[in-house]
Amino acid sequence: MIMLVMTVIINWFVIFALTIIFTRNMPEAIMISGAIIAVFIALSVSPAGEYLVRLQFGCREATRDEADIFGPALNQVWERASDAQPTRHGFYHSQKSPRYTWQIANTPTPTPSAPARSS
Repeated sequence: MIMLVMTVIINWFVIFALTIIFTRNMPEAIMISGAIIAVFIALSVSPAGEYLVRLQFGCREATRDEADIFGPALNQVWERASDAQPTRHGFYHSQKSPRYTWQIANTPTPTPSAPARSS
């Protein structure tokens, strides 16, 4: 969470500095740079942002054979993680949501993140 806040602040400062160079008006630069950051934050948590991340990683939906191979291991990870993490309301959950699909990245190396798609 601290890294997220620091990243937003640093990005806002860079965008603010570039905006003030062109506008030469402090209040206008603050509003424009704040609006740009707000748009990027909204995009990052939207389905369009998920789609862009999947495009960036070259993801595609897993075939049935791939889901049969990786599914049991990933379901076990899901169950262990959900047993260790309570939900926001304090209740534990142990079933994978049927709305999630497995995505396979077309890269020769493992990706360090998990772009997910919840339908």
